[in-house]
Amino acid sequence: MNKTEIKTQLEEILSHDNIQGNLNKGKELSQAFWNIINEELAQLNNEDSAQDDDSKEEIEEDQAVNDGNSSDEIDNEIKKLIESFKARKASFEKSVVQEEQKNLEIKKGIIARLRNLIQHEENIGVLFSEIKEIQKNWKEIGNIPRKLAQEINHEYHNLTEQFYYNINIYKELKENDLKKNYSLKNQIVHKMKELLAEERITTVQNQLRMFQNDWAEIGPTYQEHWDKLKSDYYDTQNLIYEKIRSFYEQRKVEQEKNLGLKKEYLQQTKARLEDERSNNKTYDQVSKDLIDLQNKWKATGYATSKESKELWKEFRTLCNAFFNEKSAFFKEQNDGYKVNEKRKNELINKATELLNASDFKEATLKIINLQKDWKKIGHAGRHAEQKLWKKFRTTCDDFFTKKDEYFKQKEQQLKINLELKEKLIEEVNSFQSKKEQKETVEELKVFTRKYAEIGHVPSPNKDKVNKAFRAAVDKHYAALDMTDLEKEKLFFEVKIDQILSSSNPGRMIRDEKDKIRKKITFLSAEINQYENNLGFFKNSKGAAALLGGVNSKIDNAKEQIDRLKSQLRSLPKEESS
Repeated sequence: MNKTEIKTQLEEILSHDNIQGNLNKGKELSQAFWNIINEELAQLNNEDSAQDDDSKEEIEEDQAVNDGNSSDEIDNEIKKLIESFKARKASFEKSVVQEEQKNLEIKKGIIARLRNLIQHEENIGVLFSEIKEIQKNWKEIGNIPRKLAQEINHEYHNLTEQFYYNINIYKELKENDLKKNYSLKNQIVHKMKELLAEERITTVQNQLRMFQNDWAEIGPTYQEHWDKLKSDYYDTQNLIYEKIRSFYEQRKVEQEKNLGLKKEYLQQTKARLEDERSNNKTYDQVSKDLIDLQNKWKATGYATSKESKELWKEFRTLCNAFFNEKSAFFKEQNDGYKVNEKRKNELINKATELLNASDFKEATLKIINLQKDWKKIGHAGRHAEQKLWKKFRTTCDDFFTKKDEYFKQKEQQLKINLELKEKLIEEVNSFQSKKEQKETVEELKVFTRKYAEIGHVPSPNKDKVNKAFRAAVDKHYAALDMTDLEKEKLFFEVKIDQILSSSNPGRMIRDEKDKIRKKITFLSAEINQYENNLGFFKNSKGAAALLGGVNSKIDNAKEQIDRLKSQLRSLPKEESS
Protein backbone atom coordinates (compact mmCIF):
# COMPACT_ATOMS: atom_id res chain seq x y z
CA MET A 1 0.00 0.00 0.00
CA ASN A 2 1.45 3.39 -1.00
CA LYS A 3 0.80 6.86 0.42
CA THR A 4 -1.79 7.75 -2.24
CA GLU A 5 -3.85 4.66 -1.43
CA ILE A 6 -3.60 5.37 2.31
CA LYS A 7 -4.77 8.95 1.77
CA THR A 8 -7.71 7.84 -0.40
CA GLN A 9 -8.90 5.22 2.11
CA LEU A 10 -8.58 7.63 5.05
CA GLU A 11 -10.66 10.18 3.18
CA GLU A 12 -13.24 7.47 2.49
CA ILE A 13 -13.45 6.54 6.21
CA LEU A 14 -13.78 10.17 7.29
CA SER A 15 -16.54 10.79 4.74
CA HIS A 16 -18.93 8.64 6.81
CA ASP A 17 -20.81 10.13 9.74
CA ASN A 18 -20.18 7.02 11.84
CA ILE A 19 -16.64 5.59 11.89
CA GLN A 20 -17.38 2.81 14.36
CA GLY A 21 -17.09 0.11 11.72
CA ASN A 22 -13.78 1.50 10.44
CA LEU A 23 -11.83 1.96 13.68
CA ASN A 24 -9.51 -1.00 13.05
CA LYS A 25 -9.16 -0.05 9.40
CA GLY A 26 -8.17 3.50 10.39
CA LYS A 27 -5.56 2.21 12.85
CA GLU A 28 -4.10 -0.11 10.17
CA LEU A 29 -3.88 2.76 7.65
CA SER A 30 -2.18 5.01 10.22
CA GLN A 31 0.32 2.27 11.10
CA ALA A 32 0.97 1.57 7.39
CA PHE A 33 1.77 5.26 6.82
CA TRP A 34 4.26 5.42 9.73
CA ASN A 35 5.87 2.17 8.55
CA ILE A 36 6.54 3.83 5.16
CA ILE A 37 7.96 6.91 6.89
CA ASN A 38 10.22 4.73 9.07
CA GLU A 39 11.48 2.85 5.99
CA GLU A 40 12.30 6.16 4.30
CA LEU A 41 14.10 7.27 7.46
CA ALA A 42 16.10 4.03 7.59
CA GLN A 43 17.09 4.42 3.95
CA LEU A 44 18.19 8.03 4.53
CA ASN A 45 20.26 7.00 7.57
CA ASN A 46 21.96 4.24 5.52
CA GLU A 47 22.93 6.80 2.84
CA ASP A 48 24.41 9.19 5.54
CA SER A 49 26.57 6.37 6.93
CA ALA A 50 28.04 5.64 3.45
CA GLN A 51 28.98 9.32 2.98
CA ASP A 52 30.80 9.47 6.43
CA ASP A 53 33.72 7.40 4.87
CA ASP A 54 34.36 10.10 2.20
CA SER A 55 33.03 13.35 4.11
CA LYS A 56 26.64 15.14 3.32
CA GLU A 57 27.94 15.55 4.81
CA GLU A 58 24.98 16.60 4.94
CA ILE A 59 22.62 14.41 7.25
CA GLU A 60 18.69 14.93 7.37
CA GLU A 61 16.32 13.22 9.83
CA ASP A 62 12.55 13.54 9.79
CA GLN A 63 9.59 11.16 10.12
CA ALA A 64 7.89 12.56 13.21
CA VAL A 65 10.81 11.36 15.36
CA ASN A 66 13.90 12.86 13.87
CA ASP A 67 13.39 16.52 13.04
CA GLY A 68 9.63 16.62 12.53
CA ASN A 69 10.00 18.66 9.35
CA SER A 70 8.47 17.24 6.18
CA SER A 71 8.30 19.15 2.94
CA ASP A 72 6.33 16.41 1.27
CA GLU A 73 2.79 17.67 0.64
CA ILE A 74 1.10 14.27 0.69
CA ASP A 75 2.80 13.44 4.04
CA ASN A 76 1.29 16.56 5.57
CA GLU A 77 -2.12 15.76 4.11
CA ILE A 78 -2.04 12.22 5.49
CA LYS A 79 -0.92 13.48 8.91
CA LYS A 80 -3.89 15.86 8.99
CA LEU A 81 -6.23 13.00 8.02
CA ILE A 82 -4.76 10.82 10.79
CA GLU A 83 -5.25 13.62 13.33
CA SER A 84 -8.87 14.00 12.15
CA PHE A 85 -9.35 10.24 12.48
CA LYS A 86 -7.88 10.28 16.00
CA ALA A 87 -10.18 13.14 16.98
CA ARG A 88 -13.21 11.30 15.56
CA LYS A 89 -12.07 8.09 17.29
CA ALA A 90 -11.63 9.86 20.65
CA SER A 91 -15.05 11.47 20.28
CA PHE A 92 -16.58 8.10 19.43
CA GLU A 93 -14.91 6.38 22.39
CA LYS A 94 -16.16 9.13 24.69
CA SER A 95 -19.70 8.65 23.35
CA VAL A 96 -19.31 4.88 23.88
CA VAL A 97 -18.45 5.46 27.54
CA GLN A 98 -21.42 7.76 27.93
CA GLU A 99 -23.67 5.31 26.12
CA GLU A 100 -22.47 2.40 28.29
CA GLN A 101 -23.18 4.41 31.45
CA LYS A 102 -26.64 5.27 30.14
CA ASN A 103 -27.27 1.60 29.27
CA LEU A 104 -26.15 0.62 32.78
CA GLU A 105 -28.77 2.86 34.33
CA ILE A 106 -31.41 1.49 31.98
CA LYS A 107 -30.47 -2.11 32.84
CA LYS A 108 -30.56 -1.32 36.55
CA GLY A 109 -34.06 0.05 36.00
CA ILE A 110 -35.08 -3.09 34.12
CA ILE A 111 -33.68 -5.28 36.94
CA ALA A 112 -35.66 -3.26 39.50
CA ARG A 113 -38.77 -3.60 37.36
CA LEU A 114 -38.18 -7.36 36.93
CA ARG A 115 -37.67 -7.84 40.66
CA ASN A 116 -40.85 -5.89 41.39
CA LEU A 117 -42.85 -8.04 38.92
CA ILE A 118 -41.60 -11.29 40.38
CA GLN A 119 -42.34 -10.18 43.92
CA HIS A 120 -45.69 -8.47 43.42
CA GLU A 121 -47.38 -9.40 40.15
CA GLU A 122 -49.87 -12.27 40.50
CA ASN A 123 -51.52 -12.11 37.09
CA ILE A 124 -49.78 -14.73 34.97
CA GLY A 125 -50.86 -13.16 31.70
CA VAL A 126 -49.62 -9.74 32.73
CA LEU A 127 -46.48 -11.28 34.14
CA PHE A 128 -45.68 -13.15 30.92
CA SER A 129 -46.38 -10.04 28.86
CA GLU A 130 -44.17 -7.90 31.06
CA ILE A 131 -41.39 -10.49 31.10
CA LYS A 132 -41.37 -10.74 27.30
CA GLU A 133 -41.21 -6.98 27.02
CA ILE A 134 -38.39 -6.84 29.59
CA GLN A 135 -36.42 -9.49 27.70
CA LYS A 136 -36.93 -7.61 24.45
CA ASN A 137 -35.83 -4.32 26.01
CA TRP A 138 -32.82 -6.00 27.68
CA LYS A 139 -31.70 -7.45 24.35
CA GLU A 140 -32.02 -4.12 22.60
CA ILE A 141 -29.88 -2.32 25.17
CA GLY A 142 -26.26 -1.94 24.13
CA ASN A 143 -23.05 -2.56 26.05
CA ILE A 144 -22.48 -1.49 29.64
CA PRO A 145 -19.11 -0.85 31.46
CA ARG A 146 -17.03 -4.04 31.36
CA LYS A 147 -16.23 -4.01 35.09
CA LEU A 148 -19.92 -4.19 36.05
CA ALA A 149 -21.11 -6.45 33.24
CA GLN A 150 -20.64 -9.71 35.13
CA GLU A 151 -22.49 -8.48 38.23
CA ILE A 152 -25.41 -6.92 36.31
CA ASN A 153 -25.83 -9.90 33.98
CA HIS A 154 -25.62 -12.31 36.89
CA GLU A 155 -28.34 -10.43 38.77
CA TYR A 156 -30.56 -10.26 35.70
CA HIS A 157 -30.09 -13.96 34.94
CA ASN A 158 -30.84 -14.93 38.54
CA LEU A 159 -34.08 -12.95 38.47
CA THR A 160 -35.02 -14.45 35.11
CA GLU A 161 -34.33 -17.94 36.39
CA GLN A 162 -36.21 -17.17 39.60
CA PHE A 163 -39.15 -16.07 37.53
CA TYR A 164 -39.28 -19.28 35.54
CA TYR A 165 -38.77 -21.54 38.51
CA ASN A 166 -41.02 -19.70 40.97
CA ILE A 167 -44.06 -19.79 38.73
CA ASN A 168 -43.39 -23.39 37.75
CA ILE A 169 -43.36 -22.34 34.13
CA TYR A 170 -41.48 -25.45 33.16
CA LYS A 171 -44.64 -27.51 33.73
CA GLU A 172 -46.32 -25.66 30.86
CA LEU A 173 -43.43 -26.06 28.47
CA LYS A 174 -43.38 -28.95 26.13
CA GLU A 175 -40.75 -31.64 26.22
CA ASN A 176 -39.29 -30.57 22.89
CA ASP A 177 -38.82 -26.99 24.17
CA LEU A 178 -36.95 -28.33 27.19
CA LYS A 179 -34.81 -30.49 24.92
CA LYS A 180 -34.23 -27.64 22.46
CA ASN A 181 -33.28 -25.21 25.21
CA TYR A 182 -30.98 -27.78 26.76
CA SER A 183 -29.22 -28.26 23.42
CA LEU A 184 -28.93 -24.51 22.81
CA LYS A 185 -27.55 -23.83 26.26
CA ASN A 186 -25.06 -26.69 25.86
CA GLN A 187 -23.93 -25.15 22.58
CA ILE A 188 -23.40 -21.81 24.28
CA VAL A 189 -21.32 -23.42 27.02
CA HIS A 190 -19.25 -25.25 24.38
CA LYS A 191 -18.65 -22.03 22.40
CA MET A 192 -17.76 -20.16 25.59
CA LYS A 193 -15.11 -22.79 26.37
CA GLU A 194 -13.61 -22.20 22.93
CA LEU A 195 -13.10 -18.55 23.91
CA LEU A 196 -10.53 -19.67 26.50
CA ALA A 197 -8.15 -20.41 23.61
CA GLU A 198 -8.84 -17.13 21.78
CA GLU A 199 -5.86 -14.72 21.92
CA ARG A 200 -7.61 -11.51 20.85
CA ILE A 201 -9.13 -10.15 24.04
CA THR A 202 -11.58 -7.85 22.23
CA THR A 203 -13.01 -10.87 20.44
CA VAL A 204 -13.37 -12.67 23.77
CA GLN A 205 -15.23 -9.74 25.31
CA ASN A 206 -17.58 -9.23 22.37
CA GLN A 207 -18.36 -12.94 22.00
CA LEU A 208 -18.97 -13.33 25.75
CA ARG A 209 -21.54 -10.53 25.76
CA MET A 210 -23.29 -12.11 22.81
CA PHE A 211 -23.37 -15.56 24.48
CA GLN A 212 -24.66 -14.03 27.72
CA ASN A 213 -27.53 -12.37 25.85
CA ASP A 214 -28.32 -15.63 24.00
CA TRP A 215 -28.24 -17.61 27.27
CA ALA A 216 -30.71 -15.23 28.88
CA GLU A 217 -33.07 -15.41 25.90
CA ILE A 218 -33.20 -19.22 25.84
CA GLY A 219 -36.04 -20.62 27.88
CA PRO A 220 -35.86 -23.22 30.68
CA THR A 221 -34.64 -26.78 30.23
CA TYR A 222 -34.78 -30.02 32.23
CA GLN A 223 -34.77 -29.38 35.93
CA GLU A 224 -32.73 -32.48 36.67
CA HIS A 225 -29.95 -31.22 34.37
CA TRP A 226 -30.21 -27.56 35.25
CA ASP A 227 -27.85 -27.40 38.18
CA LYS A 228 -25.05 -29.10 36.29
CA LEU A 229 -25.65 -27.05 33.13
CA LYS A 230 -25.87 -23.81 35.08
CA SER A 231 -22.74 -24.66 37.05
CA ASP A 232 -20.88 -25.47 33.82
CA TYR A 233 -22.04 -22.19 32.32
CA TYR A 234 -21.03 -19.99 35.25
CA ASP A 235 -17.76 -21.82 35.80
CA THR A 236 -16.83 -21.26 32.16
CA GLN A 237 -17.98 -17.64 32.37
CA ASN A 238 -15.84 -17.10 35.48
CA LEU A 239 -12.81 -18.59 33.73
CA ILE A 240 -13.36 -16.19 30.84
CA TYR A 241 -13.69 -13.26 33.22
CA GLU A 242 -10.48 -14.40 34.90
CA LYS A 243 -8.79 -14.54 31.49
CA ILE A 244 -9.96 -10.99 30.80
CA ARG A 245 -8.87 -9.72 34.22
CA SER A 246 -5.50 -11.46 33.84
CA PHE A 247 -5.00 -9.90 30.44
CA TYR A 248 -5.64 -6.37 31.66
CA GLU A 249 -3.57 -6.86 34.78
CA GLN A 250 -0.68 -8.20 32.69
CA ARG A 251 -1.10 -5.35 30.24
CA LYS A 252 -1.02 -2.87 33.10
CA VAL A 253 2.24 -4.44 34.33
CA GLU A 254 3.69 -4.29 30.81
CA GLN A 255 2.54 -0.70 30.42
CA GLU A 256 4.26 0.24 33.66
CA LYS A 257 7.39 -1.52 32.45
CA ASN A 258 7.17 0.25 29.08
CA LEU A 259 6.68 3.55 30.87
CA GLY A 260 9.82 2.91 32.91
CA LEU A 261 11.79 2.10 29.75
CA LYS A 262 10.63 5.28 28.07
CA LYS A 263 11.64 7.33 31.11
CA GLU A 264 15.04 5.66 30.97
CA TYR A 265 15.40 6.39 27.23
CA LEU A 266 14.45 10.02 27.88
CA GLN A 267 17.12 10.34 30.59
CA GLN A 268 19.71 8.70 28.31
CA THR A 269 18.78 11.21 25.60
CA LYS A 270 19.21 14.15 27.97
CA ALA A 271 22.55 12.81 29.19
CA ARG A 272 23.79 12.22 25.63
CA LEU A 273 22.82 15.73 24.57
CA GLU A 274 24.88 17.18 27.42
CA ASP A 275 28.08 15.83 25.79
CA GLU A 276 30.22 18.29 23.86
CA ARG A 277 29.85 18.24 20.10
CA SER A 278 31.97 20.50 17.91
CA ASN A 279 32.91 18.53 14.80
CA ASN A 280 31.57 16.06 12.24
CA LYS A 281 32.62 13.04 14.24
CA THR A 282 30.94 14.08 17.48
CA TYR A 283 27.74 15.20 15.72
CA ASP A 284 27.54 11.94 13.74
CA GLN A 285 28.10 9.86 16.88
CA VAL A 286 25.40 11.69 18.84
CA SER A 287 23.08 11.38 15.84
CA LYS A 288 23.72 7.64 15.67
CA ASP A 289 23.05 7.24 19.41
CA LEU A 290 19.81 9.25 19.24
CA ILE A 291 18.53 7.22 16.31
CA ASP A 292 19.31 4.07 18.28
CA LEU A 293 17.28 5.45 21.22
CA GLN A 294 14.46 6.38 18.83
CA ASN A 295 14.36 2.84 17.49
CA LYS A 296 14.28 1.47 21.04
CA TRP A 297 11.45 3.87 21.88
CA LYS A 298 9.44 2.68 18.89
CA ALA A 299 10.06 -0.96 19.81
CA THR A 300 8.72 -0.31 23.32
CA GLY A 301 5.05 -1.19 23.67
CA TYR A 302 2.09 0.92 24.75
CA ALA A 303 2.18 2.73 28.11
CA THR A 304 -0.43 4.66 30.10
CA SER A 305 -1.80 7.21 27.70
CA LYS A 306 -1.48 10.58 29.45
CA GLU A 307 1.99 10.20 30.95
CA SER A 308 3.28 8.41 27.85
CA LYS A 309 2.17 11.29 25.65
CA GLU A 310 3.99 13.80 27.86
CA LEU A 311 7.18 11.71 27.73
CA TRP A 312 6.87 11.36 23.96
CA LYS A 313 6.38 15.09 23.54
CA GLU A 314 9.53 15.86 25.58
CA PHE A 315 11.55 13.12 23.84
CA ARG A 316 10.53 14.31 20.38
CA THR A 317 11.27 17.96 21.28
CA LEU A 318 14.81 17.04 22.39
CA CYS A 319 15.46 15.01 19.23
CA ASN A 320 14.06 17.70 16.93
CA ALA A 321 16.14 20.39 18.66
CA PHE A 322 19.32 18.34 18.20
CA PHE A 323 18.72 17.54 14.55
CA ASN A 324 17.89 21.19 13.84
CA GLU A 325 21.15 22.13 15.56
CA LYS A 326 23.01 19.48 13.55
CA SER A 327 21.53 20.77 10.28
CA ALA A 328 22.58 24.35 11.14
CA PHE A 329 26.09 23.16 12.07
CA PHE A 330 26.58 21.27 8.81
CA LYS A 331 25.11 24.15 6.80
CA GLU A 332 27.59 26.59 8.35
CA GLN A 333 30.41 24.08 7.90
CA ASN A 334 29.44 23.44 4.27
CA ASP A 335 29.49 27.20 3.61
CA GLY A 336 33.07 27.26 4.95
CA TYR A 337 33.92 24.21 2.85
CA LYS A 338 32.69 26.01 -0.28
CA VAL A 339 34.95 29.00 0.46
CA ASN A 340 37.95 26.70 1.02
CA GLU A 341 37.08 24.73 -2.12
CA LYS A 342 37.06 27.94 -4.16
CA ARG A 343 40.43 29.06 -2.72
CA LYS A 344 42.01 25.66 -3.40
CA ASN A 345 40.71 25.66 -6.98
CA GLU A 346 42.40 29.05 -7.41
CA LEU A 347 45.70 27.58 -6.17
CA ILE A 348 45.28 24.66 -8.61
CA ASN A 349 44.78 27.13 -11.48
CA LYS A 350 47.91 29.07 -10.46
CA ALA A 351 49.92 25.87 -10.25
CA THR A 352 48.63 24.83 -13.69
CA GLU A 353 49.78 28.16 -15.17
CA LEU A 354 53.30 27.56 -13.81
CA LEU A 355 53.60 24.37 -15.89
CA ASN A 356 54.48 26.61 -18.86
CA ALA A 357 57.03 28.74 -16.95
CA SER A 358 60.51 29.05 -18.42
CA ASP A 359 62.18 30.55 -15.34
CA PHE A 360 62.26 27.45 -13.17
CA LYS A 361 63.94 29.18 -10.24
CA GLU A 362 61.17 31.74 -9.89
CA ALA A 363 58.46 29.19 -10.70
CA THR A 364 59.80 26.78 -8.06
CA LEU A 365 59.54 29.46 -5.38
CA LYS A 366 55.97 30.16 -6.47
CA ILE A 367 55.06 26.45 -6.36
CA ILE A 368 56.50 26.13 -2.85
CA ASN A 369 54.54 29.20 -1.74
CA LEU A 370 51.38 27.72 -3.24
CA GLN A 371 51.98 24.53 -1.25
CA LYS A 372 52.39 26.61 1.93
CA ASP A 373 49.17 28.48 1.14
CA TRP A 374 47.39 25.15 0.59
CA LYS A 375 48.31 24.00 4.11
CA LYS A 376 46.96 27.23 5.59
CA ILE A 377 43.54 26.77 3.95
CA GLY A 378 41.10 24.66 5.95
CA HIS A 379 39.31 21.48 4.93
CA ALA A 380 37.13 21.62 1.81
CA GLY A 381 34.72 18.86 2.85
CA ARG A 382 35.03 15.11 2.62
CA HIS A 383 33.43 15.07 -0.83
CA ALA A 384 35.83 17.59 -2.40
CA GLU A 385 39.01 17.53 -0.30
CA GLN A 386 40.61 14.34 -1.63
CA LYS A 387 39.70 15.17 -5.22
CA LEU A 388 41.17 18.69 -4.95
CA TRP A 389 44.32 17.47 -3.18
CA LYS A 390 44.90 14.79 -5.80
CA LYS A 391 44.57 17.35 -8.60
CA PHE A 392 46.86 19.88 -6.85
CA ARG A 393 49.48 17.28 -5.97
CA THR A 394 49.45 15.90 -9.53
CA THR A 395 49.95 19.42 -10.93
CA CYS A 396 52.89 20.08 -8.57
CA ASP A 397 54.41 16.70 -9.42
CA ASP A 398 54.06 17.47 -13.14
CA PHE A 399 55.90 20.78 -12.62
CA PHE A 400 58.80 19.20 -10.75
CA THR A 401 58.99 16.36 -13.28
CA LYS A 402 59.19 18.91 -16.08
CA LYS A 403 61.79 20.86 -14.12
CA ASP A 404 63.89 17.73 -13.54
CA GLU A 405 63.72 16.83 -17.23
CA TYR A 406 64.71 20.40 -18.20
CA PHE A 407 67.75 20.48 -15.94
CA LYS A 408 68.68 16.98 -16.92
CA GLN A 409 68.71 18.10 -20.57
CA LYS A 410 70.47 21.33 -19.58
CA GLU A 411 73.16 19.40 -17.71
CA GLN A 412 73.69 17.27 -20.78
CA GLN A 413 73.97 20.40 -22.92
CA LEU A 414 76.45 21.91 -20.45
CA LYS A 415 78.65 18.85 -20.83
CA ILE A 416 78.47 19.16 -24.62
CA ASN A 417 79.35 22.89 -24.36
CA LEU A 418 82.34 21.99 -22.18
CA GLU A 419 83.63 19.58 -24.81
CA LEU A 420 83.14 22.21 -27.55
CA LYS A 421 85.00 24.89 -25.57
CA GLU A 422 87.84 22.50 -24.76
CA LYS A 423 88.18 21.71 -28.48
CA LEU A 424 88.08 25.43 -29.29
CA ILE A 425 90.83 26.09 -26.71
CA GLU A 426 92.97 23.43 -28.39
CA GLU A 427 92.29 25.13 -31.72
CA VAL A 428 93.34 28.54 -30.26
CA ASN A 429 96.50 27.05 -28.78
CA SER A 430 97.45 25.55 -32.13
CA PHE A 431 96.58 28.78 -34.03
CA GLN A 432 99.45 30.34 -35.99
CA SER A 433 99.57 34.13 -36.19
CA LYS A 434 99.06 35.64 -39.64
CA LYS A 435 101.57 37.77 -41.40
CA GLU A 436 99.26 40.73 -41.13
CA GLN A 437 98.62 41.71 -37.51
CA LYS A 438 95.10 42.86 -38.43
CA GLU A 439 94.23 39.42 -39.75
CA THR A 440 95.52 37.84 -36.57
CA VAL A 441 93.33 40.16 -34.46
CA GLU A 442 90.24 39.35 -36.57
CA GLU A 443 90.89 35.62 -36.21
CA LEU A 444 91.25 35.99 -32.45
CA LYS A 445 87.97 37.94 -32.34
CA VAL A 446 86.29 35.10 -34.24
CA PHE A 447 87.61 32.64 -31.65
CA THR A 448 86.18 34.85 -28.88
CA ARG A 449 82.73 35.08 -30.52
CA LYS A 450 82.63 31.33 -31.07
CA TYR A 451 83.58 30.76 -27.44
CA ALA A 452 80.78 33.07 -26.23
CA GLU A 453 78.22 31.53 -28.61
CA ILE A 454 78.85 28.01 -27.31
CA GLY A 455 77.08 28.88 -24.05
CA HIS A 456 77.42 27.80 -20.40
CA VAL A 457 79.35 24.83 -19.04
CA PRO A 458 78.95 22.94 -15.70
CA SER A 459 79.69 25.27 -12.75
CA PRO A 460 82.63 23.22 -11.40
CA ASN A 461 84.39 23.58 -14.78
CA LYS A 462 83.45 27.21 -15.50
CA ASP A 463 86.42 29.04 -14.00
CA LYS A 464 88.94 26.51 -15.21
CA VAL A 465 87.84 26.51 -18.85
CA ASN A 466 87.41 30.32 -18.96
CA LYS A 467 90.89 30.79 -17.51
CA ALA A 468 92.30 28.36 -20.08
CA PHE A 469 90.60 30.20 -22.98
CA ARG A 470 91.76 33.64 -21.78
CA ALA A 471 95.30 32.32 -21.36
CA ALA A 472 95.27 30.88 -24.89
CA VAL A 473 93.91 34.12 -26.42
CA ASP A 474 96.07 36.45 -24.28
CA LYS A 475 99.17 34.53 -25.38
CA HIS A 476 98.46 35.53 -28.97
CA TYR A 477 97.53 39.12 -28.09
CA ALA A 478 100.70 39.47 -26.01
CA ALA A 479 102.77 38.49 -29.03
CA LEU A 480 101.33 41.35 -31.11
CA ASP A 481 103.49 44.40 -31.73
CA MET A 482 101.13 46.89 -29.98
CA THR A 483 101.35 49.49 -27.22
CA ASP A 484 99.61 48.92 -23.88
CA LEU A 485 96.86 51.41 -24.79
CA GLU A 486 96.27 49.72 -28.11
CA LYS A 487 96.05 46.34 -26.40
CA GLU A 488 93.68 47.75 -23.77
CA LYS A 489 91.45 49.16 -26.50
CA LEU A 490 91.60 45.90 -28.41
CA PHE A 491 90.78 43.85 -25.34
CA PHE A 492 87.78 46.09 -24.65
CA GLU A 493 86.54 45.67 -28.22
CA VAL A 494 86.89 41.91 -27.81
CA LYS A 495 84.95 42.17 -24.57
CA ILE A 496 82.14 44.03 -26.35
CA ASP A 497 82.03 41.30 -28.94
CA GLN A 498 81.75 38.70 -26.15
CA ILE A 499 78.90 40.64 -24.54
CA LEU A 500 76.99 40.98 -27.79
CA SER A 501 77.42 37.24 -28.43
CA SER A 502 76.12 36.29 -24.97
CA SER A 503 72.61 34.90 -24.21
CA ASN A 504 71.60 38.07 -22.32
CA PRO A 505 73.56 41.02 -23.81
CA GLY A 506 71.23 43.68 -22.34
CA ARG A 507 71.93 42.63 -18.76
CA MET A 508 75.67 42.27 -19.39
CA ILE A 509 75.85 45.78 -20.94
CA ARG A 510 74.09 47.21 -17.86
CA ASP A 511 76.51 45.35 -15.58
CA GLU A 512 79.54 46.59 -17.57
CA LYS A 513 78.31 50.20 -17.51
CA ASP A 514 77.75 50.00 -13.75
CA LYS A 515 81.24 48.62 -13.25
CA ILE A 516 82.83 51.42 -15.38
CA ARG A 517 80.83 54.13 -13.55
CA LYS A 518 81.96 52.74 -10.17
CA LYS A 519 85.62 52.88 -11.36
CA ILE A 520 85.14 56.49 -12.51
CA THR A 521 83.55 57.39 -9.17
CA PHE A 522 86.38 55.72 -7.30
CA LEU A 523 89.12 57.47 -9.38
CA SER A 524 87.33 60.84 -9.00
CA ALA A 525 87.33 60.37 -5.24
CA GLU A 526 91.06 59.56 -5.35
CA ILE A 527 91.78 62.74 -7.35
CA ASN A 528 89.85 64.83 -4.80
CA GLN A 529 91.82 63.20 -2.00
CA TYR A 530 95.13 63.86 -3.76
CA GLU A 531 94.22 67.50 -4.45
CA ASN A 532 93.25 67.99 -0.78
CA ASN A 533 96.59 66.53 0.28
CA LEU A 534 98.61 68.94 -1.95
CA GLY A 535 98.11 71.81 0.56
CA PHE A 536 99.78 69.82 3.30
CA PHE A 537 102.86 69.07 1.22
CA LYS A 538 103.81 72.67 0.18
CA ASN A 539 105.47 73.65 3.49
CA SER A 540 107.06 70.31 4.27
CA LYS A 541 110.68 69.30 3.61
CA GLY A 542 111.11 67.53 0.29
CA ALA A 543 107.83 69.06 -0.87
CA ALA A 544 108.90 69.19 -4.49
CA ALA A 545 109.42 65.42 -4.67
CA LEU A 546 106.10 64.74 -2.92
CA LEU A 547 104.16 67.18 -5.10
CA GLY A 548 105.61 65.61 -8.19
CA GLY A 549 104.48 62.11 -7.12
CA VAL A 550 100.92 63.27 -6.22
CA ASN A 551 100.54 65.26 -9.44
CA SER A 552 101.67 62.22 -11.40
CA LYS A 553 99.02 60.10 -9.65
CA ILE A 554 96.36 62.73 -10.37
CA ASP A 555 97.34 62.80 -14.06
CA ASN A 556 97.25 58.99 -14.30
CA ALA A 557 93.85 58.88 -12.62
CA LYS A 558 92.47 61.51 -15.00
CA GLU A 559 93.83 59.58 -18.00
CA GLN A 560 92.11 56.41 -16.70
CA ILE A 561 88.86 58.34 -16.29
CA ASP A 562 89.09 59.59 -19.87
CA ARG A 563 89.67 56.04 -21.15
CA LEU A 564 86.80 54.71 -19.02
CA LYS A 565 84.46 57.41 -20.32
CA SER A 566 85.53 56.51 -23.84
CA GLN A 567 84.71 52.87 -23.11
CA LEU A 568 81.35 53.91 -21.63
CA ARG A 569 80.53 55.81 -24.82
CA SER A 570 81.64 52.92 -27.00
CA LEU A 571 79.23 50.49 -25.29
CA PRO A 572 76.01 50.10 -27.30
CA LYS A 573 72.66 51.20 -25.90
CA GLU A 574 70.88 48.58 -23.80
CA GLU A 575 67.81 48.61 -26.08
CA SER A 576 69.92 47.63 -29.06
CA SER A 577 71.49 44.66 -27.31
